[in-house]
Amino acid sequence: MEEASVADATGVSPGLTGRDRVRAQSDAGTSYRTFPARLPVALTALGGSFVVLGSLGAAVRASAITSIHADPKTVRVLMGFSQAAGWVVAAFGVALVATSLAWMSRRRLFASVPLALIGVTAALVAGRLVSFNDRAAAWADAIRRHPSFLGFHAGLGWGAWCLLTGAVLAGFGALVGILREIDLRRGFGA
Repeated sequence: MEEASVADATGVSPGLTGRDRVRAQSDAGTSYRTFPARLPVALTALGGSFVVLGSLGAAVRASAITSIHADPKTVRVLMGFSQAAGWVVAAFGVALVATSLAWMSRRRLFASVPLALIGVTAALVAGRLVSFNDRAAAWADAIRRHPSFLGFHAGLGWGAWCLLTGAVLAGFGALVGILREIDLRRGFGA
């Protein structure tokens, strides 16, 4: 009896699954809606902004303690703007922001531009993060051979974390854009 009351309340038989259930809910008045058109645009543009900020910021920072009662001090910083690769990644971040509006285009060719840029940018960010890790390890190894500090730590700076955040946000933008396109092709418009 309870199953019958559930089916009566929603207008959908409990045995329907997947696409049939979505269509049945649409007929019953509870329509499925895909992602808003501006969501992949916003995620891609925000991700590109973080990539620009992170690629030019503090990539690797090293802190050291020189005496027992002293606070840690920054002894080395690798800034992204001091390397050509940082400027290249920043250019891809700017391109992501500039082309993010292409998600709203109905032409598939235009919508594939930010998708391709996201893929290239994600690969560049991954390469940069690996190189930052190698640089931090090299700094720590050099200090281990010639200890001049009581404590030493080298790790990713705020720029590296912004790079990672930007790549993840842009990746979510690509995912939402692809899922939205699939929904639109199946006839589930916003």
